[in-house]
Amino acid sequence: MRHLRHLRKRGIEPRLVGWEEVDLECDAELDPEVLEKARELKQQILAELRAEQLQKLEERINDRGWVLVDSTVLDEVVVFARDDSISVPRVWGSLVRYTLDELKLLAGSTAEGLRQLHAVKRVIGGVVREERLDPRPDLCTDSWAWEKLLEMVRAQPIHGNLRGLRCCGARLGVEDGRWQLGFWPGEGFSSASEFAKACAEHLDSGQLAQALARLAVPPPRGSESQQATLDLGAE
Repeated sequence: MRHLRHLRKRGIEPRLVGWEEVDLECDAELDPEVLEKARELKQQILAELRAEQLQKLEERINDRGWVLVDSTVLDEVVVFARDDSISVPRVWGSLVRYTLDELKLLAGSTAEGLRQLHAVKRVIGGVVREERLDPRPDLCTDSWAWEKLLEMVRAQPIHGNLRGLRCCGARLGVEDGRWQLGFWPGEGFSSASEFAKACAEHLDSGQLAQALARLAVPPPRGSESQQATLDLGAE
C-alpha cells in the first residue's frame, strides 16, 4: 500500500469511484507534479485501493458470513459469502454468489472481464478457479515449474509452441545446476532424437535459453520417476 501511504501523507485521499476509476481528494490545490505522477501510477493505485476495499469487505463477510452487494459494475445485486458452507436466506437464493476466494482471484480483473465471467456464472453457475497455465498438470512432478515458465514467456512468440510441446509430454528438470528441457517417455515422444527434432522445428533456442536462465527456483529433490532430458539450457 505504499502509493496510498505516500499520497495520504501529502494530504491527498484517493477514492475508488468505479472499478477502473480513481478520484483524488485534497483540501488544497493539487501539485501538478504529484497529479502527473498519480496518473502514471493509476493502475498501481487502483490495485492498492481494490485490495484495501477487499480487506474491509472481507472483515464484514467474516463477521456475518455473507453480505449483499449492489454492484455498479455488474448492474445487479450479488451475494458475497465466506465459503460454500454458508447458507443465505431463501429470498436471496436466486442471486449469483461469490465466495471470498473467488473475490480475491477477481480483484485484478477488468470491468469488462468481470461482466463476461459474471454472465457465464449467472447462466451455468460454477466456481472461479485460479488459472492453470500448465496444460499437463497430471505430470505433477514438474507442473509447478511449468506454471512459472509459461507465465514468464506468456507474451513471447515462444509461448504457444512451448505449451504445445508440454501437451505432448515435455518436462523440466535441473541438471548440473541449470534448467533443461526434456520429455517424459511414453507421453508423446518415443526417443530423444524425435524430441530434439520437434524442439529444433518449433522453438527458438535463444529465447528458450533466456527463459530457462530466468527460471531460478530449483525443483524438489527425490520425487522424479523415469525421464529423459535434452540439454537446451543457456551456455
